[in-house]
This record gives sequence, C-alpha cells and structure tokens, in this order.
Amino acid sequence: MDKELSLVETAVLTPDEKVELGEELDRIIEAHKANRKEINRLVFESVAAMTEADEAGQKLASKGFWKRIGGSITGSNKKLQDKINASRAAAQYASQQTLQKLAEQNLLTFDLLAAVNNKLNASMKLVGTEFTKLYTGLEKFFQYNQSQLVRMELRLAKVEKNVNLLNWQNSIEYLEWNGDLYPDLDDAAKIVCLARDFCDITKGEYGTSDLLLLKASMDAIGISPRAQVNYGQVLEEIAENDALQEKLFGGKSIRPIADPGSLIAMSGIQKLNAFRHEDKYLVDTVAGYAASCGASVSEEQIGRDLTKAYLKNNAGADVDMDVDSFDMVLDLIYGVQQADAEGLLLAPGETAETKAEEVAVQPEEETKPAVPKKDEKLVEAEKLFWAYKLPEAYQKFKELAEAGNGRAMYYLGLYAAEGYAPVANDEKAAREWWEKGANAGDALAAVRYAAVLPKTSKKRKTLLETYVPQALEAAEADDPTAQYEAAQMCRDGFGTEQDFSKRAEYLSAAAEEGFWLAECELGKCYEEGTGVEQDAEAAVEWYTPAAEAGYAEAQWCLGMCSYEGKGTNQNFEEALSWFHKAADQNYAPAQKSIGDCYMNGYGVDQNEYDAIDWYEKSANQGYVESQLYLGDYYKDYDRGDDEYQAVEWYKKAANQGNAYAQYMLGYCYYQGEGVDEDDNDIAKAWLEKSAAQGYEDAKKALENWAF
Repeated sequence: MDKELSLVETAVLTPDEKVELGEELDRIIEAHKANRKEINRLVFESVAAMTEADEAGQKLASKGFWKRIGGSITGSNKKLQDKINASRAAAQYASQQTLQKLAEQNLLTFDLLAAVNNKLNASMKLVGTEFTKLYTGLEKFFQYNQSQLVRMELRLAKVEKNVNLLNWQNSIEYLEWNGDLYPDLDDAAKIVCLARDFCDITKGEYGTSDLLLLKASMDAIGISPRAQVNYGQVLEEIAENDALQEKLFGGKSIRPIADPGSLIAMSGIQKLNAFRHEDKYLVDTVAGYAASCGASVSEEQIGRDLTKAYLKNNAGADVDMDVDSFDMVLDLIYGVQQADAEGLLLAPGETAETKAEEVAVQPEEETKPAVPKKDEKLVEAEKLFWAYKLPEAYQKFKELAEAGNGRAMYYLGLYAAEGYAPVANDEKAAREWWEKGANAGDALAAVRYAAVLPKTSKKRKTLLETYVPQALEAAEADDPTAQYEAAQMCRDGFGTEQDFSKRAEYLSAAAEEGFWLAECELGKCYEEGTGVEQDAEAAVEWYTPAAEAGYAEAQWCLGMCSYEGKGTNQNFEEALSWFHKAADQNYAPAQKSIGDCYMNGYGVDQNEYDAIDWYEKSANQGYVESQLYLGDYYKDYDRGDDEYQAVEWYKKAANQGNAYAQYMLGYCYYQGEGVDEDDNDIAKAWLEKSAAQGYEDAKKALENWAF
C-alpha cells in the first residue's frame, strides 16, 4: 500500500509556485481542520478534481471549499490560480497535495475513507483506461491510511472507549427494532440499525477505535463484517421501506442534494424516495410509454433504473457493486453525519427553505467566529447594496435604521460619507450615523466612528479595543462588507497591524462575492502591486465587473487603463466612453480625464475650451488635481485677469492642504501676480505651510527670498 500520494506530477507549475501552493494549503487546512464537514467535503472535491476527465480545473474552482481556497490564492498570486483553473494537470496536482497534507495531519477519518473508497469503486466502472492508474493509486493510498489509523489506535497505551458504546455493544443481540430482535433482521435492516444507533450514541464524536467496535457488534447479530452486500440494493431496500428510512434518518427526511458526488448513498436514497412520491409522475410517464410499446415494467424497477442513471450522470458512480457489509455501515454513518451537518435532513414540519435560512445564518462549527444573526430585511438590503442597487438598498437601510438596526446605521453613514445615490455627500451626517450605530453596538459603525474622532480621544481608544476584534471576526465569517472594512484597516494599520497581503486576502474574498467596492480596491492592489504581485491585466479583470455594475471610480480606473494602455490595448475612444459613464455620476477625476482628452485631442477633436469646461466641473467639486491644472493654466496665459483666476484656483487647492498650491500662492503674493499688491507677510505664511509639508521649493524660497 502507498504511503505517499505521487500519482500526478506537472511541469505547469514552477518549483516556487509549488512551494507557494503548499504553504497556502497548509494555511487553509489549519483554518478548517476542526470542521469535519468541510474536511469531508474537501476530500471528495479533491478526489473528483483528480479523476474527472473534463475541465477538472474549472470544476475544482467552482466548488465551495475550493472556491474559498482559490479566492485566497488569487489574493496573493492570481497567475497561480489561473494555472490551476486552466490546466487539468495543475488542478490534479493541487488536489493530490491537499489529500497528502490531510493524511499527514491525520484528518482522514476511518468512516470517511470507507465512503471515499466506495465512491472510487463505484466510479472506476465508468471511466476509461486513462484514469485506471489514478483510481488504483488513490484506492491504495486510502487503504494505507485506514490501516495506519488502526495501527495508531493499537499503539496507544490506553484507548478511552465510549462507555455508552460499550454497553450498547454488549447488549446488542437483545435489542429490537419494529418488534424483531436485531439478530432476526435482514441484512439491510441490521446495517441501518447499526449505523443509526452508532450515530445516536456517539452524537458525532467518535474515533477509529469506536468504529472498530462495530465489527464485534456485527458478529453478535449474525452479519459478518466481510460479508458482501450489493451497495445499490441496500439503498433500494432502505428507500422502499418508510420505517427503515425513519430509523436511518432519526425521524427526519432528506431533501434533494445539489452535489451527489460526495453523498452517493444519501443521494441514492433521496432519489429513490422521490420517484415514489413527488417525482412519481416521471415514473408514471415512463410506465405509460412502456405500456404503449407493449412492454411491462414495474414502477419499482423504473424508479431504480432512473436513480441509477441519475447517479451515473451526476455523481459518476455505478452503484451496482458489491462491498463489505462493514464498509456499507461506515458509508451510511459518514453520509448521515455529513448530511446532517450540511442541513440536508429536515425535521417533521420543517421545510427546505427554513432549513436553508437556518444553515445560512449559522457560523460553521469551530472554524467561523460566532457573529450575530442578521435581520432578514438587513440581509436583503445588503444583497441589493453588494449588487450596486444603491437607491433600492438605501430605502431598506433607512427603514431598518429608524427601527434601531446598528448595521443599517453604518450603511447610512457610508452613503453620506461617499455621496452614494440617492443622497448627497455630507460628512457631518456620516459621523452622526456612525455614532448612532456605535451606540447600537454595531462593530463596523463603531470602527468608522472611531476613525473620525481625535487620535488622543479616550473614546476612540475604547471603541477600537472593543469593536476591532468584532469587525475582524465578522470578516473571517465571510461577511463581504466586513471584509472590505477589515481590508482598509489592514491598509492603514488602523486598529490592527498594517498588512497589505492580508488586505488583499480580505478584498479577494469580498470581490469573489461580487462586491463592487472590493472588486475596485483589489484592482488597485494589482495595478500598484500592493499586497500582491503587480499585474495590470489582473487589475483590468477586477475593475471590469465593478465598472459594469455602475461604480464610478471603477469606471474611471478602467478608463485610465485604456487611456494609458495598462493591462489592455491603448484605446482613447474606449477610455473616453468609461470616463463619460463616471462623469455622468459627477465623478470629479473622470471629468478631469475628459478634459485631458479634449486638451490633447485623444479620442475626440482637440478643443481647449471644452477641456477647460470639464476641468472647471471637476475643480468646482473640490478635485485638487483639476484646481492645480487650472491654476497653472491661467497663470501661464498672462492676459487680462487670468492671473487673478490662477490665484483663486491655487487658494482652493491650498486650503485643502496641497503643498504645491501653497508654494504657488506664496510666489504670487511675493511677486504681486494675480493679487492687488505684493504682500511679503502673506507670501511667507503660505511658504511656511508648504515647507512644513516638506516641499523643497518652498524651503529654498524661505532661505533665499528677501522678506
């Protein structure tokens, strides 16, 4: 049997990329190793990515757990993720390394390995020779790890046994189900009773030694652990016996399973059951057609054949196979535990919709921080906000805020601070909303409020100490808005350590969910090379969805990429188109860029007057770059009252703290240009402000000019 899993080697990844992939997998596994549900899912998804013949990379990247890993890799090295997505060999290698690392950390449980081996055996019958080596190698690898788990238990000086489980084992031959003693049941019923009792007694907490107790229990009721049973037939007997189903699922029912590949037994039972009830019309249709053709087929056989076809097509498994009865028990134990963890089992009176909502709002066990459950209306409003439906989201946030919802108050503050439609920019209103949100206990509002308080404020310190950990917990719990805020905190070193790499990870996670703010910021990271490897093409890729959603800043950034030919072909017409989309939203930088196009004749006929109109639109919104341009423009013309206009624009920029504008005002007052008369005192005051910011020309002026 194989200790090391080395079935796939690839030249697609460089040695450095393989090291980086290994480090990333270590980090992800460390974060999720306490969550059995996620580890189980990862194992099946890795096996699928190694053995599915077509588009393995794309299927890998679309899976839930792998999508999170992919988003994390993208945050630090998008080229590595692209290689994994584009190359089956690279995807297989990444999956192989994942399985190897899980085995090395003893995260492959005994029942999981039995279920995986059953899946491999069911799938091997359906593939060609290309994958025979992979299947055989994986089977040996998993068998080796099963044997290692047993040996590890035997090496322990003392293995603690579950007392309740021991009592059950010692009395099992006297237990009964439906009026019959366990030894008198048929094999399918014995297997179900063993699996269900084990789940009930252990409550999901068990080890290899506990599972091995099942072997002795099986002998006690007259079914040999190595006795062969037909996998598909056992599923059929369970599905066709309502009492047996009720026993297996603990009185619950199983709902449809989106990904049957990792829950073959559960999917098979659910489908067989569905063809007896809600999907019986399909069986009736086939039966009617068969009868019209003179054929006679029972409804039970039609349901069985349809189920087998479903599992072949959707799970890549042929369940018409023989397995050890012990492996069948282990498979059912794994399936019941995994289905319950994924919210697939419904209690009487519970619907799939209510169960989905319950699962969606609860953090994953032990791997996600406990965060407050969100109001349903808030969830709806946030979805609108993340989709850039700002006016619709605003109305819902407003209603929630008026009802006292702190997170809604945070959003209203954001609207006011940024001037998102349908409100105007109002910093005072933003501060007030954030203060209200902080008082209501919302972490994001509290952190924003702390940011506008004086640095020496005791309240600021208290807010940061109390709410920064909560904000980071929300980010780790996959809240896109919290991830965006955490990213900005990492950028500024505000309340946490400055960490550009971690910032990129947060942004990547939020951007993967389609949050336009995060998409735009992640684009900037790639454009600037902050926290990630500089990659202009990746920047364009992330700007694009945010721009297409309607976010003005992303539209301008994407336009600048076309304007400068960064990450895409230089195209002034396309750049101008994006600039106009942003300018239509009164985005000042885009208005200046349109001015640049007219001034230089890029994408339009050169027209100085139109250019100045656009510069003034931008400058009147307080955009310093446009104010400086106009100041220089009017100063250089030296005609009529142009110098006076230059001074006015310099003043506007200088009052916003721009060192160059402050220097130019000092120069104008010293020379008497654009002012009624020279004034050395005013000139010196402006030069001192500029010099205090380190502007070298201002320092030289103070040293050399006569005041």
